[in-house]
Amino acid sequence: MFGYPMKIEKDGLAVVMRGVGKADLDVLVKGFSDFEVARFTAQMAPKTYDDELEWYEKVRKSTEDVLWIIEVNGKAVGVSGLHHLPQPVSGIVIWEKDWWGKGVAGRAHLGGIHYADKHLNLATIASEVRTVNTASLKALQRVGYTVWGTKMWNMFRDGKWLSTYEALWLNPRRVEEFGEELPEMYKEGVRKARIALAEAEKWVSFC
Repeated sequence: MFGYPMKIEKDGLAVVMRGVGKADLDVLVKGFSDFEVARFTAQMAPKTYDDELEWYEKVRKSTEDVLWIIEVNGKAVGVSGLHHLPQPVSGIVIWEKDWWGKGVAGRAHLGGIHYADKHLNLATIASEVRTVNTASLKALQRVGYTVWGTKMWNMFRDGKWLSTYEALWLNPRRVEEFGEELPEMYKEGVRKARIALAEAEKWVSFC
């Protein structure tokens, strides 16, 4: 399924998250056929239109995935999703390199946790990030994800073995439901998550 559209506007930069349409498939093919974009994903080969059409029809009917196109200034620059509900794993890919390092992924993560809290009532969100992808790691940590483990050398790309951080976001509104004291390693992440959700109340709107 596709998520309700949201606008995340902060410090003069507005990011829109909206559902995916068939008209987006060409740009998805282009984005995921760029090795520099796809090298940190699990993808093993470039995508074709038929690949993306098959993916689109699968996601459109899915009740276990929520997907959005990420737009800036009316242009699709990436995609974001919550997969494997009700125990979701988040993922974001920005294919427009002009927007790398500009806060687009951070705003999309803010929209994602807001949606997870306000609309899906989720207690946790898992995620993965390659250890060399420091920008993506910072974007996750800023909204409260905690790195709890590492998969060593689990991906081979461009002649090198890469390792992967395992991260977890805990909903501060629901941590008491877990029935035990919060481990020390998660406390800073929950503090950041609480701040991020409060910021989302100001900056995220359904549109």
